[in-house]
Amino acid sequence: MNRNCVAPDGRWGWALALCLLNVLGCYESHLLSNDDSGVAHDAAYHLDAARDAESSFDIAIIPDTSSPRDLGGGTVDVGTIGDLGTDAGVNVSNDAAMRDAGRVDAGGPLDQFVPLDLAPPDLAGPDLGPPDVGPPDLGPPDVGLPDLGPPDLGPPDLGGPDLGAPDVGLPSCGAGLLWCDTACIDPAQNARHCGECGTACGTSVCTDGLCLRAHSVSVIEGATCAAITGGGVQCWGYNITGVLGDDTFVSRSRPEPVVGLEGVEVHSVSTSLRAACAMHMDGQVSCWGGRGGSPLLGDGTTGQRLTAAPISIIDDAVNFDTGYTFACAVRASGELWCWGEIAYGIYGPASMGPMRVPVRIEGIPPVTQVSAGTNYVCALTAEGPWCWGLNTSGKLGHGFASYSERPGPVRGLPEPVTYVSAGADHTCALGASGSAYCWGKNWFGEFGTGASQQQYVPTPARVARVPRLVRIEACFYRTCGIDEHGQAWCWGENNWGVLGVGSRQNQVYPARVVGATDVVDISCTNTDSCFVLADGQVLCAGMNYRGAHGDGTMTPHDTPVDVVW
Repeated sequence: MNRNCVAPDGRWGWALALCLLNVLGCYESHLLSNDDSGVAHDAAYHLDAARDAESSFDIAIIPDTSSPRDLGGGTVDVGTIGDLGTDAGVNVSNDAAMRDAGRVDAGGPLDQFVPLDLAPPDLAGPDLGPPDVGPPDLGPPDVGLPDLGPPDLGPPDLGGPDLGAPDVGLPSCGAGLLWCDTACIDPAQNARHCGECGTACGTSVCTDGLCLRAHSVSVIEGATCAAITGGGVQCWGYNITGVLGDDTFVSRSRPEPVVGLEGVEVHSVSTSLRAACAMHMDGQVSCWGGRGGSPLLGDGTTGQRLTAAPISIIDDAVNFDTGYTFACAVRASGELWCWGEIAYGIYGPASMGPMRVPVRIEGIPPVTQVSAGTNYVCALTAEGPWCWGLNTSGKLGHGFASYSERPGPVRGLPEPVTYVSAGADHTCALGASGSAYCWGKNWFGEFGTGASQQQYVPTPARVARVPRLVRIEACFYRTCGIDEHGQAWCWGENNWGVLGVGSRQNQVYPARVVGATDVVDISCTNTDSCFVLADGQVLCAGMNYRGAHGDGTMTPHDTPVDVVW
């Protein structure tokens, strides 16, 4: 069908009339294009007749979109409105009913012209075509800038379920363990994460979540012990008498804890040939060792004890020290009590010993500090230092070299004394000015006066060429001190490099100890010297007899090495 005959709005009567006109136009064009002039002329004639017929009617068709309308006696039959034959005539029904209705006037112009809306209807309706999606956006996704700020560690949002990615958190470790760095660790004994992640102990060991840092040290004939900040004592070295306190007689070149002092706050520790003792912060004193039985244990028994136990009589000590075979403690009252094996008059004129329990020393003013030597004792009083015991070298400072079983004051000191130290055959004291003084036997330069010849000096001589001191220790044939800046100095005999000055030559003047800065405690004996630093580390130099340096070896060192906890 020709597309011009289509009536989209359903008005088919009007559409059919339009089609007739369209067909006539097409037929005219066909005739004019034919080569047969006769046929063309004939056709043109008929076409003119048809047009005359068309012009003889004024037609106004009001379409009915449902069925032919009854106009009062006549109908317009759209099926018979035209019959196209060979003459292209047009027959239109024109009955009286239609004229009466005023719809069609066959004799002239329309009685009433009804304008027709010939605009095509708006058939937009729903757009069923494909959606207009436009070209795809091929650019990079808009993800914004990442949030590089610190994580939001605020309280959790408990408002509703979080359907985001699961929070996996830190890996789960077993009971008592922590996730630190990349592994589960035991914070009770991990030296890199002691007690908590990131708390490193350096060269110290971690025990029960605390870094082992020493604040007191004592060394004698191959055995060394250190009091640990936070509690307990660790010992190492020669253990033939049980002085290491680990319930064995096995010597060790690395520190081990003393059994019985776990968690006990210890003020200071001191070792002897047969046993060792520690003074608790609360004033008790505990001792251990004594292989074969030693009265130095102070508990009234004759047996050995390889673990620490307190002495029942002493419960208010403020200072204490051990000698070769005995010990003494200063009580809160200022009284001095001593106990141990047979000694040369140290218990007073009443007895030579042994003393299996502490006894009070008579005939001495109130004491603030005590130092026990090999076979004699010195105690600091408000009147200055007092000494008694064996006196073969004049080390008691009485001005003569005879034995004394009664305490007596040291003579010849030019100023008040703040500290006193009894060694093997010489004694030293620290004056209030920071100057140091020594007396007794000077064989290897232990007086620090520059004198190299062997001599007995029963009265104090001043130590030369050393800064102001805050601590001094008289040892076997040598002396060590700490200056006001924490630097350690040593002088005297230097076998095995025991002075720690980087050589094995004797020193008649004080020499600086290599690497011993920020020193807070010091101890020296016949074979070794040890130093405690402010950070709790312990350094040792000398023979390293039976592992006394605690570095896992028995190699001598003429410069101090770290104890390896």
